[in-house]
Amino acid sequence: MSRLPFIVAVLATLSAPTAATTYTSLAAFQAAVPGTSVIEDFETAAPREIKLASLVRASGTYFSVLSGHDIVISAPGSDYFATGLNASVALTANDTEAFRGDIADPTLAYGFDVLLSDFYTSTVVSFFSASNALLGSLSFAGDADSTNNARFAGITSATPVSYFTFISNGPNIQNSGIDNIRALPGGAPLPGAAPEPATWALLLGGFAMTGVALRRQRADA
Repeated sequence: MSRLPFIVAVLATLSAPTAATTYTSLAAFQAAVPGTSVIEDFETAAPREIKLASLVRASGTYFSVLSGHDIVISAPGSDYFATGLNASVALTANDTEAFRGDIADPTLAYGFDVLLSDFYTSTVVSFFSASNALLGSLSFAGDADSTNNARFAGITSATPVSYFTFISNGPNIQNSGIDNIRALPGGAPLPGAAPEPATWALLLGGFAMTGVALRRQRADA
């Protein structure tokens, strides 16, 4: 029986990029994708504390509300967020926070700070491709002691991230939002997209095995 199909399958597996990886740690995200930078911190956003149906930022992200809610740019000192999270300008929504961010220049790495409240709520961040395929999703739970309210949601993906949704669910106003969006420049490859030395060795060995198998097939013919 020919080993060629098996060898080809192994080589395809070795050379295929990882589909997607989600991150809840900023440090881990930055270690995996050191080329990311903050593209939006909302500090220059205006007006503040005003309800908006949608918002376009210079970073190229178009924010729009879901389920009829309103986008709000919080001002420093805002009481929207838990203690210690209101020192800077951030993006939130009124009532139950539910909004979408469309990325003008789809990227292979995207992430942001998640600001949670002291309510027992469930916040879900999901990342999607241009074809509306779910690339990854992360869930966060609020707590009541103001010690674990600053989180991170990020993703690296072989398929460009085109938009994300941010949805908080709970009985009352959620007081959650996002800040400090980080991304790779659109079109930039993920680090490690090219095979590492060990993988190159495996690939070269696989090519050699393929050559041997082909020669044996010709000799047996």
